[in-house]
Amino acid sequence: MDTQNYVTKLNNEMRTNTTNKQVATDTTTTVQNKVNKIATNLCSRGTISANVKGYVTTTGGTSDKLQESPKLCKS
Repeated sequence: MDTQNYVTKLNNEMRTNTTNKQVATDTTTTVQNKVNKIATNLCSRGTISANVKGYVTTTGGTSDKLQESPKLCKS
């Protein structure tokens, strides 16, 4: 596999793809903490069950990162 060709194609895809955006800081944990706080509050009021609370709460989330790792196939 031509690694340079793969990296070039990956970089071109990132430049032309309108769904991806480079960000300076990762706000995932801030949003995650807000969702967890709301879910805990709703559960304590009895609005949602503990099962639903467990389904919507998360820990250790991060935003996606671009990684250049081509798939290697044995032939």
